[in-house]
Amino acid sequence: MGLKLESRNVKRYVPWVTGLFLVIYVAWFFAPLLDTFFDPQEFVSFLNPLRNEVPLGQYIVGSWSWMNDQGNLIGFFRPLASLTFFGEYHVFGFNPTAYRLVNLSMHFLCAFAIYRFIKNLSGRKWLAAASGTIFLVHPGTVVAIGMIVARCDIMACLFSILALNAAYLLSRESEVTKKAFLPALFFLLAMCSKELGMINVLTLPVIYFLWPGRKSCRRNTVVFLTSMVFVLILYIISRLLIFGSIGGYGSYTVMREIPAHILILISQASGASFLSSPFLRLSLYAVIVGILLNYTSFFTRNWRKFVVAIILIGAYGFQSIIGDVATHYVYVASSFAVIFLVYFAGNLKIPGNRNRITLIAAVLFVAVFGVSTRRESENFRNIYTNIEIMFSSLESIVDSLPSGSEETCFILLNRTTPIWDEMKIIPIFLSYLDGDNKCTFIFTDHLESSSEVPIIVWENNELILRR
Repeated sequence: MGLKLESRNVKRYVPWVTGLFLVIYVAWFFAPLLDTFFDPQEFVSFLNPLRNEVPLGQYIVGSWSWMNDQGNLIGFFRPLASLTFFGEYHVFGFNPTAYRLVNLSMHFLCAFAIYRFIKNLSGRKWLAAASGTIFLVHPGTVVAIGMIVARCDIMACLFSILALNAAYLLSRESEVTKKAFLPALFFLLAMCSKELGMINVLTLPVIYFLWPGRKSCRRNTVVFLTSMVFVLILYIISRLLIFGSIGGYGSYTVMREIPAHILILISQASGASFLSSPFLRLSLYAVIVGILLNYTSFFTRNWRKFVVAIILIGAYGFQSIIGDVATHYVYVASSFAVIFLVYFAGNLKIPGNRNRITLIAAVLFVAVFGVSTRRESENFRNIYTNIEIMFSSLESIVDSLPSGSEETCFILLNRTTPIWDEMKIIPIFLSYLDGDNKCTFIFTDHLESSSEVPIIVWENNELILRR
């Protein structure tokens, strides 16, 4: 009897000990990027406007928008993400580590949301735990966590998973429920985090109507669809009022380049592109192909779920397809690649203890991905070394720079110096260091000895102002 009680006590603490170990383990993977310097875009999006006390409305609209060559306002509208930075700036100030800890915390929330989603889809805790754990250390998440402004991707991912989970659970309801509004609520939060959230207008009906096993409740369906349409119209009207159009970039990927973008998206979302060893990349692709063939070949009724999975992964990866293949874009697509690949892997016919084998496979993936994530984190930190050096050097001369509205100062872009590219960021950094500076800064690639205009140059590992 005593042994049984002791065994029960041990089992009770196993999840807590495992969870604590996992948190420490994951934190170690991402540790190199936590104290990395700010990205220039972070000065534009929230540091400069908040430091210079721009009005709240102007800050929210202007954080992600700009004037094009025709003088029209274009860009994006991400009020929820902007409000998080607004609140944090008044607490954290100029502390990049604190902002990234918030990003990392949201990453954990995404992993937990994946756990809940898979648990509801499969009814299996170990499978759900494996999916959440693998996503925690997916190397494709590094840049989204490291770039503070890429929090938009993390938030859009979190609310999209919650929206899909709510829509799936709603489709299992045969009785009228107030929860019919939940998918639209999460849909709104995702759109207010990033435009990517708009794709939920497609994905939520797909999971609701096409995933097998839906129970019919006409009133729930009407509330679900009506609330979705209402939220979409509300968001589109807000963008029309701000931009006079739907907003967004001025141009997108040409058709002939889309196939290449799709291949890059597959490589990034699977995690293969981040593995340094060709053997590991080929092995990962072989595992994925094996999982998909097993799921679709031997269980023909699963084709419907497979099609839904392809639609969802492709939809959430559309910004990499029609836009840039920036690594932080792949955060959301990576989450859904993990969700459905792990879900499909749960259908493998494996002899023995399935939970134990699932655990072993998850540990192997965590180990392989973890090493790549640690390396990606170190690479991310190295990118910002020169930027931090330049900012620190600029701080030492900012009081000596001309500041009048009728004054001019040159900035020398010398390709022979290791920091020449970072010199282009000087006006952005000056807006933070001296928001009252009205001087006109002009870039030049040569220095005229006869010029009487002051010029900022990089010499002996520091910025110097020559007059």
